[in-house]
Amino acid sequence: MIRFRGERDGRKFVAIGLSRGNMDKLLDGQPIVINFETEFGMPDTHLDLFVMGGETEQSMADELVALGMLRPETITHRERRARQ
Repeated sequence: MIRFRGERDGRKFVAIGLSRGNMDKLLDGQPIVINFETEFGMPDTHLDLFVMGGETEQSMADELVALGMLRPETITHRERRARQ
């Protein structure tokens, strides 16, 4: 994985690039957590990026509920769109 930050057209950004091995790990249920302070040299952000993968949005939501990171009643983006 590569991690970097920069500026383009006057806007700052952070970016990650995932290798096939990283993507395989994500699909195998091994999330990646990136700390902005240590990985991007951005002190005082108090921000972590949690990257995960899954077969469907619902399977990922179910995994997050099991981890205690989402409430069971959370509506996924796809569900909201289907109701429109």
